[in-house]
Amino acid sequence: MAKCSECGFLALRNTETRELDEAEEAFRRDGKVIEVTRAYASKVWDKSSFLHEQVLSHNIHEELPLCFAGEVDLRQGFKVLDTKYKSINTPRVNEATVQEIVVKERECKAFTKWQQGFTPKEHKEMIDKEQERK
Repeated sequence: MAKCSECGFLALRNTETRELDEAEEAFRRDGKVIEVTRAYASKVWDKSSFLHEQVLSHNIHEELPLCFAGEVDLRQGFKVLDTKYKSINTPRVNEATVQEIVVKERECKAFTKWQQGFTPKEHKEMIDKEQERK
């Protein structure tokens, strides 16, 4: 039996680049995506006409993971908490639910032991190179 939390093909979609990135250890353990905060300077056009700093927070990755190998439809197992986000394909989910789905044991032909620091694509390339050598 395999757990997605231990597989190199567990991926998260990057909200900025749209690429599939490695699911980091915190996500594999807790089901939480990393949130970043950035400050932006913007000009406020009112009587004083001054620069104003805005602080915006956003997630680097979508909250729902994907199986890079396509063996499991991980998104089917999640309980979407807020349906208004469905239209932009970034539903808000309960972190406990994410963690439960990711650590669930299941049969999987594509399971590949996760090596920290490697993207799912790099895991696939390692497997392909190993098969070529054989």
